[in-house]
Amino acid sequence: MKKKTAAVALAALIGLGAAAVPVLPRNTATHAESAKTITEQTLKNKIEGGWLGALWGNFTGLPTEFKFIDRPGTYDDLEWAVSQSYITDDDTSFEYTFLHMMEVYGVDDITYRDMPAEWIYHFQDYLWEGNYNAMMLMKQGVVPPETGKKGVNKAAEAIDAQIECEIFGMITPGMLENCYGRTKWWMAAVGDGVVLENSAFYAMLCADAFFSDDIYESLRRVRSYFDDGTETAQMYDFVKLLHDADPEDWHSARSAVHARYYNGYVLDCRINFVATLLALFYGNNDYKHTVEIGVLAGYDNDCNAATAGTIMGIMCGMDGLPSDLLEKSGTYYRNTNRPGLNSSTLSEIAERIATQAEQVILNAGGVKNGGEFTVYDGAFTPSEYGVTFTKSVNVTDDGWSFNGMNKFSDSKYKGGSGYGTTVKGGHAEFTFTGTEVSIVGTTSVNGGRFALTVDGKDCGIIDLGAEETVTVGKWIPVSYGQILRRLRGLENTEHTIRLTALDDGKWHSVDYVEIECTEDEYYDAEGLNYARTSAATPICSVPVPLGSGAGGGGIGVICDGMYFTGHSSTQYDSFLGFKTDGTLYPKDYEDYVGYSFDRKLTLSTLVFQEGGHWGDDGGWFANGDLRVQVYSDGRWQDIAFDISPSYPIGNSNAALGAQGSIYTFTFDPIQAEGVRIIGAPGGRQKLISCGELEVYGGKE
Repeated sequence: MKKKTAAVALAALIGLGAAAVPVLPRNTATHAESAKTITEQTLKNKIEGGWLGALWGNFTGLPTEFKFIDRPGTYDDLEWAVSQSYITDDDTSFEYTFLHMMEVYGVDDITYRDMPAEWIYHFQDYLWEGNYNAMMLMKQGVVPPETGKKGVNKAAEAIDAQIECEIFGMITPGMLENCYGRTKWWMAAVGDGVVLENSAFYAMLCADAFFSDDIYESLRRVRSYFDDGTETAQMYDFVKLLHDADPEDWHSARSAVHARYYNGYVLDCRINFVATLLALFYGNNDYKHTVEIGVLAGYDNDCNAATAGTIMGIMCGMDGLPSDLLEKSGTYYRNTNRPGLNSSTLSEIAERIATQAEQVILNAGGVKNGGEFTVYDGAFTPSEYGVTFTKSVNVTDDGWSFNGMNKFSDSKYKGGSGYGTTVKGGHAEFTFTGTEVSIVGTTSVNGGRFALTVDGKDCGIIDLGAEETVTVGKWIPVSYGQILRRLRGLENTEHTIRLTALDDGKWHSVDYVEIECTEDEYYDAEGLNYARTSAATPICSVPVPLGSGAGGGGIGVICDGMYFTGHSSTQYDSFLGFKTDGTLYPKDYEDYVGYSFDRKLTLSTLVFQEGGHWGDDGGWFANGDLRVQVYSDGRWQDIAFDISPSYPIGNSNAALGAQGSIYTFTFDPIQAEGVRIIGAPGGRQKLISCGELEVYGGKE
C-alpha cells in the first residue's frame, strides 16, 4: 500500500477527536513481574550520562530560547554548546537542590513542611513563573501542595514542573509506578493539573531508560500507565499518530501541534510537552538528532532539549554519548546561583544520586547483592511525619561535648558562639532523648565534611562546602542557619549523635541542634522569633498594588529570615502604583506592616529593618510619625515603646539616611494576638518599606 502524503495524513489527523484516538491498555504488572537487575556501576554511568545529556541540551538551546514560535528553526541556527564546565541554569539547579533536600531530610522522609525553608533560602533568585509564585507563597506561610494549586499559584500550568522532574526518574530506575507517584508528589509544590501528569511522564521515561535501548518501547511502556482520558495521554497519542503517518517529516508534525496546542503563552506546559515528544519520536533513537529537534522545534526550547537530552543520556549512558561531543566536554558542574550549595563533578553528582536511588530501591523491597541491585516496583507512599514542635539547644548548653574542637564567637550563630576545627578527627557529641533531631550549622567556601553517626551507626557524610554565589545582588560566601541533617523515626530513648571532621585545613563547625519539645516549651523558648513560626501571618496596608510600576517582593519577604540586600525583591513596600494615564493612585491613609497570630503571645520586642528608599519618592515613615500597636480585646491599640536608634525626623531621602537601617522597639511585655508598626507614609509617592520584621517575647 502506498504511503499517504504528509499533507493528507496531517489533515486527517488534525480532524480526529479524542474519541477517535486509539489507546493502549493500562499497565497492570505485578510486583514479581516488575523485578529487574542493574549493576551499581551501570546505574551511576547512566545517571552521569543523563546529567551531561541535560547540560548539552540546555546550553545548546539557550541561545534560541523563545525564538522559534510561529515556525521552527533551521539547522543553520544550531550550534552545539559544549564546554569544559557548566553552570547552574534552571533546568538542573532545581534538581540539584532537590538532591540536597533528599540528603538532608531523607529521600522517603521529607515532608511538605520541610520544603519552605529550603525553597526560601536556596531559590532566592533565578526562578520564574510557577516556581517564583510558589516561593513567594512559601514566604507568606503557605505550605505545599497549596503553593502549586490552581487559583493559588497564578502559573500552576506553566512549564516549571516539567523542567525539574527528571531526577525523580533517576532515583527510581525501572520503578515506573513509584516514579509516577513520587514525581507528582514533589511537583505539586509548583504546579497542578496536566503539568503534573506531564512531569510524571518525563520522569518515568527517565526511569525506564535505565533498562531500555529503544525510545519507542519506552514511550509505549510509559504511555500504558496513563488513563486514556488524561490530557497527557491525548497529547501523546496525537504526536504518535503524526509520527505513524510520516516518521520523517517532523516540520509538518510541528505545524500540526502548533495549530492545536499553542495558545500564545510560550511557557505553557502543553505546547512544550508536545514539542519534546516530537523530538523523542522523530529523533530516531539518536541522542544528537533528538536534541537538535528539541532545540529547533522552539518555544521554551532549552528546557525541552534538556529534558529530551536527559532521557536519551540515561539510555545511552555516559559511555554511549556521542564521542565527538565527549571529546570536547568537561564534567564540572559549577553552582552559580543556589547559595549554600557546593559545586561538583558530574561523577560526584551521579554518586550522590545513586546513593538516593539505592535507598529508594531498598525501601521498596529491593535487594543489593554485592555490586548488583534487584529492583521491584511499588506505589510511592509519602512521609506521614506530622508537625513536631522543637527547641534549640546551643553548643554551649548541656548535652554537648567536644574533642579537638574550639569555641569561637560569631554573632550570626544562634547563641553568639559555636565550636569548630580545621583538624581532621576533631569531633562533637550531643546526647538527647526523643525521636527526632536536626543538626544546624553553616556552609561556606572553605567548608569541610563531617562523618555523622547516631548511637555508633553510620548515617553518612555532611558536606559543609558551598560555592560563593551572586544572588539578589550580593555575594554569599557563607550560609548560616542551614539544616545540615534531619533525622526522624528514632526510638523514643536516649541517643548520641557524633560529628567527626574529615578534612585537614577545612572549616568544620556546628551551631546548634533542634530536638522535640511540647508546644508550650516551643512558644516559651527564649529568643524565638514569633514572625518565623506557624502562628504568624504577615499583614500590611497594601497587600495588592493597584497599578503598574509597583515594586517590592511581596509581604512574605518580611519574615523570610533574610535582610534587605538592596535588591527590590528582598523588601516589601506599600507603593500603590500608577494609573494607566501615568498619574499616581491617591493615598490618604496610614500605612502599616506587622503580624496577626493564631494565639495570644507575650510580646516585648520588635526588630524592624527598613527596606528601600526610592529617591525622594518614599520608603519610610514621614516626619518620624510611626507608632507600635498591638491587637488585643478585639481592637488595635497604641502602646508605649522605646526605639533604638532614634527614628529620623524628616520626609526626604537625605533626612532619612541609608536604606536598610535597623531599629529595635522595646516595650513592657504584653499579651496580644497581633502587632504592627503604623504611621504616615513618606515621600512624594507616600509609601513605607520593610526588609524584615522580627517579633520576640518576654515574661509579663
